[in-house]
Amino acid sequence: MIRNNNHKKIQNYASLNALPIINGLSDYSHPCQILSDIFTIQEKLGKLSNKTLCWIGDYNNVLRSMIHAQHIYSFQLNIVLPKQILKRIKLLIKSTKKTKINFIDDIKKGVQKSNCVMTDVWVSMGEENKKKINFFKGYQIDNKVMKLARKEAIFMHCLPANRGEEVSNDVLDGSQSVVWQQAKNRMYVQQAILIYILKK
Repeated sequence: MIRNNNHKKIQNYASLNALPIINGLSDYSHPCQILSDIFTIQEKLGKLSNKTLCWIGDYNNVLRSMIHAQHIYSFQLNIVLPKQILKRIKLLIKSTKKTKINFIDDIKKGVQKSNCVMTDVWVSMGEENKKKINFFKGYQIDNKVMKLARKEAIFMHCLPANRGEEVSNDVLDGSQSVVWQQAKNRMYVQQAILIYILKK
């Protein structure tokens, strides 16, 4: 199990074919997190293919893994990012035009009719560009934002959260939040991954 901020190291170890390598987290992706997120969404909402998920925040490792999951489960994924970040990923946006992935900078449009609203910290682990936080003014998930989603919508955050930044206390501690179930499920999913490897 490797958690680090250099994805190339994980790729190098995996290429040796000596042992199974689990990507516990890297600067590029976070598949273990998304596996538990998908598990949690299915527990709460059922089948994924007819659901709409909305991501609000940064283009980071967790979102990359969520995009990978979207290709498998074929749910609608609305990705709400500040204009400054959308400009940086123009090529990625072009490559996803024919999928059920929508990149926008309008938080209201992104959240409307969503079954699940997700976010993460605005500045990721090991990231040096702290000024980037200025891009996210108006992108906090609060009760006004959650009211735009479906009534049964859930809120998710991979934690730890910066209260009052990417999410308000009212939402994080509110009835729609499933962050503690989400965190608990990580333990079960990691156990399942280990069992899968040991059986092989």
